[in-house]
Amino acid sequence: FSFFGNKTITTGEGGMVQFKKKSYLIEAKKLRDHGMSSKKKYWHEKVGFNYRLTNIQSAVGLAQMERVKDFVAKKREIAFTYSRYLKGFDKIQLPYDGKLVKNSYWLYTIVLAKSLHKHRDKIISLLKENDIEVRPTFNPLHLMPPYKDFFSNNNLKNSISISKRGISLPSSVNMDSDEIQFVCDHLVIAIHRCMNKI
Repeated sequence: FSFFGNKTITTGEGGMVQFKKKSYLIEAKKLRDHGMSSKKKYWHEKVGFNYRLTNIQSAVGLAQMERVKDFVAKKREIAFTYSRYLKGFDKIQLPYDGKLVKNSYWLYTIVLAKSLHKHRDKIISLLKENDIEVRPTFNPLHLMPPYKDFFSNNNLKNSISISKRGISLPSSVNMDSDEIQFVCDHLVIAIHRCMNKI
């Protein structure tokens, strides 16, 4: 779990890992603490990292956890407001939320119609001209140099397609419906401007 500053629960940076096996936990603790032995202080058994979360960061995280239900409820409210404004606009696909999946909406990410994939960066640029901070979706891991060797099948066309067409809209818990309407209005305008050039 990431606790970066823009996540639903944050400690400013850092994160948390869960394990199914105790042996993995023991190994991770060693790697987190410079590869140091748990039995002999300042004796490094392997190359490790300094991935320890500070006490101050932990205190911030615990205080955030006390409000996690409120944060998720607000994120969902923001998402439902976006969906209400954008529903029926056939040039975008809205994020899914249903019986089998309860979306926490860390980000509200739309996917442009395939006909608009070449215009995604232009749409982002037009939104930024109106002081609307948006971002493209993440690049697929299997295309990145450090991870290429771990994939035997590079034909992950859905990941590639979404990465080329996705836009994450602002979703701060401090947003109100007027701000969401402003984003939606300018998104639709930007898409129409690009469509007129197709």
